[in-house]
Amino acid sequence: MVFIGVAHERLGDLAAAEKAFSDYLNVFLKDPKNQTTDPRKLAARREAQASSTFYWGRVAHKQAKAGSGTWDKVIELLGGYEDEFPEQTNFAPAAMLAVLEAYEAKGQRPKVRETFEKMSRLFPASPRTGAGAAMYYAVLKADFDKEQDPAKKQALLREMAENLEVLNRTSPQASYTNMRTEASHWMDLSEWAKAEALYEAIVQKFGAGTDAEDIEKFVLPRLGEAYLMLRKPAKVIEVLGPMVESKKVTRSGAQTYARALAGWAHYSAEGSVQVETGQGTAADLEKATGILNQLESAVQSWTADWYQFRFDRLYAYYVWSKLDSKKLEYLKSELNAMSNDSALGRQFKDDEMSEPQRQLYLWLAQQAQ
Repeated sequence: MVFIGVAHERLGDLAAAEKAFSDYLNVFLKDPKNQTTDPRKLAARREAQASSTFYWGRVAHKQAKAGSGTWDKVIELLGGYEDEFPEQTNFAPAAMLAVLEAYEAKGQRPKVRETFEKMSRLFPASPRTGAGAAMYYAVLKADFDKEQDPAKKQALLREMAENLEVLNRTSPQASYTNMRTEASHWMDLSEWAKAEALYEAIVQKFGAGTDAEDIEKFVLPRLGEAYLMLRKPAKVIEVLGPMVESKKVTRSGAQTYARALAGWAHYSAEGSVQVETGQGTAADLEKATGILNQLESAVQSWTADWYQFRFDRLYAYYVWSKLDSKKLEYLKSELNAMSNDSALGRQFKDDEMSEPQRQLYLWLAQQAQ
C-alpha cells in the first residue's frame, strides 16, 4: 500500500498519493481486523508507517510550494517526525528541512531557529542540515541588512558565520564562494584563527584552479591580514611578499605587508595603544617606509586613509629610531610639521581623522619627545 503511494508521488499524481497514505495510516492501521502481535509484521509496519508519514509530508510540501496546499499541513504531518521515528536517520533530517521551510514561509522566525538548532544537534553531518543552514542564512542575512543596532547586527553576523560553518562542513563538495564568505564573516568578527584556517583551506583547494586569480586578488591579502592579527609576521611576508615584488598586491595587502616588516600600533577597544612587533631589521624598516610612502602618496591628503598610511609610516620611523637615532629627528620634524598646521594644532584634531587615529598620533608624539 505504501509503495503504491510512493509510486504515485514520484509520478506527480499527488492526490492519488495523498489518498494512498491517508488510507494506510487512517484506515488500514486503525481497523481492528488488521491488528497483529507478530514481531516481524510489527517491525515492517513501523517501517511502512515511517515511510508513509514522510512521503505524505513530502506531498504536502510539494502542494504548499505549488500554492495548492498549506504550510500548516507540512508542519502537521512532519513536525516532530525526528522524535516519533528517531531510527529514520535519512528521512528525519529531510522532514525537519521541510518543516524549517514551512516555518520560514509562515514568517515564524523563532521556530525556524529552534528547528535549525535541533537539526544541528541531532544530525550535524547531514547534507540536509547544510541545506537548512543555507536557508536559515538567507533569513539572517535579510534581518542583518535591515538591522540598525550595532550589537544586534554583530549577533546576527555571528549566527550567519555559524550557519555557513555548518553548510561548508556538511556540503559534499567544497564551495569557493561559501568558504570565502564564511571566512570574511569570521574576519569581521575578529575570529582570526577561524578565518586563517578557512583561507588556508581555500588556497589549498582552489589555488591552482580557475579561481586562482580571484584568490590572489581577494583571498591572499585577507589571509595575510589574519596572519598579522595572529602575530605571525613571517607568514605575512611569505604570503604577500611575492605579490609585492610582482606589484600585484592590493593597497590593503601592501599595508599589511609593511606592518609585518615594521610592526604597527593600534588603538584597542579598551582605550589604550597596543604595539605589535614586526620583523624589524633595518632593511625591513627601509622597505616598509618606502611602501607606506607610496600608499600615502596614492591617496588624497588629509583624508582618513592618508592619516592611517602616514601614521604607519611614521610609526615605522619610530621603530627604526631604536636602531638609528637619526630617524628620530626625522620623525620629530614630521610630527612638528603636522602639529604646526593651522588645521590640526597640537591636538591633531580634524574632521577626517577618527578619534582612534587622533589618539595614536598623540601617543606617537609623546613617544618621540
